[in-house]
Amino acid sequence: MWSSLADSVYVSYYKDLGGMSGAALAGDAGLTAYARTWRHRYGGQIFQQWPAALDGLDTVLPHLADYTRHAAGLAPALAALPGARVYPEVPPTHEFQLWLPHPAKALNAAHLALAEQEGTWFISHWDDAAPGLAMAEVTLAGPAQGWTADEVTEFGLRFLELAAKA
Repeated sequence: MWSSLADSVYVSYYKDLGGMSGAALAGDAGLTAYARTWRHRYGGQIFQQWPAALDGLDTVLPHLADYTRHAAGLAPALAALPGARVYPEVPPTHEFQLWLPHPAKALNAAHLALAEQEGTWFISHWDDAAPGLAMAEVTLAGPAQGWTADEVTEFGLRFLELAAKA
């Protein structure tokens, strides 16, 4: 088990498991006591979060390895778009960052235009991250499993054309 290589393990309930918020932390008694104090201070004792995360253990967790394998085929297609950078360069999971040399406002407008025109939600929530670069967090989960690398390239090029016009 991978967790045996670490002195603590953190599992986010909301990133992949579909929980509203929260996480699980496993570690020695000193770490968990310290974390328990801060969890309380930051309001992290929401009782409703647990059932959604439990559902994710049954419905999402079994697919994470497939998502990661599929992302390994799609991330290079995104990285090959003009001016694109994927970080990490070889994503170890199905989640990574995509950086493009356009203003976030233009990329967000292009995203909405494609959603309206074609009914497809591509990559959203772009933020200006550095001068001349915008960044978005990409998650290639369930809905992305039907995409091929060629489709990502084709759609990505249309996306960039719209961004350039925005």
